[in-house]
Amino acid sequence: MAARTGWVSRYVVHPLLWILVRFCDWTDGFTHRGLKNGARVAASLYLVALWLYLIYVAVMLVVIVVLLCRERRLLGCSVGRFDERTHTITGAPSLKVKC
Repeated sequence: MAARTGWVSRYVVHPLLWILVRFCDWTDGFTHRGLKNGARVAASLYLVALWLYLIYVAVMLVVIVVLLCRERRLLGCSVGRFDERTHTITGAPSLKVKC
């Protein structure tokens, strides 16, 4: 299998697989086969659920930041008179926003 070098592979897939391999190495010492396999399956499911939740939170944070920046820009540009030549808003003396 060829090694992938994309950012999804590097930051999303490889850390998850690295943790799973380390956990499987740790459970190799279990003598009971059922306990070993059960621990691996349970830990893998919990880890995948946690990893998906963390990715979801990261994506939501990026979306929130983008929306807040967009809202700030739209709100700032609609409050005063926009000068096309200088790309600034004039209105109140304290309101100088570059759009």
